[in-house]
Amino acid sequence: MASDRGVGLVAGYHAACQEALWVSDQFHEFHDLFTLCRQWERKAYGAIGKADDAAQKFDHAKSEATLQKRLHQYEQACQACEQAIAQYDQLNMLLHLLRETLQICSPFGQLRTVEAVRSELTLLFSMIGEIDHTAIPKIMKPIQAHIDDIVVPFQQAEAIQAQLLEVVPRQA
Repeated sequence: MASDRGVGLVAGYHAACQEALWVSDQFHEFHDLFTLCRQWERKAYGAIGKADDAAQKFDHAKSEATLQKRLHQYEQACQACEQAIAQYDQLNMLLHLLRETLQICSPFGQLRTVEAVRSELTLLFSMIGEIDHTAIPKIMKPIQAHIDDIVVPFQQAEAIQAQLLEVVPRQA
């Protein structure tokens, strides 16, 4: 495995060892997505705390003017809280699906095909790209550019499976 920065080393190694299985390490680019998800999780928990504080302040208001002011603050805190939770939940769910998609075998033990993985990745990348946040396009651009490299392990697994099936035919 090698990052983009080690392309020359990989090319030299690959030239010397043509039979070696080589997989481009594009997965480090996913790290930024998972970091963003953790940041959004902390932001969502912070928003929950602020909404709780606003609710407590509203409960302790005495005058009508203070009640209205505290109600407005509570409503704003709840709206910010709902947005933060929704944004986190959406990215977290999509990253969970991404983890599953990147497994060589399905949960049922079936080898994932290159076409299926490419299709799932394309859909997931599109859905992640639709999340309204300035960091998402910057993170997703290099990942989407390397989709062919990301599916290489699945191509290799299919080739190995085909070789094994030639040696050991499936039992009926």
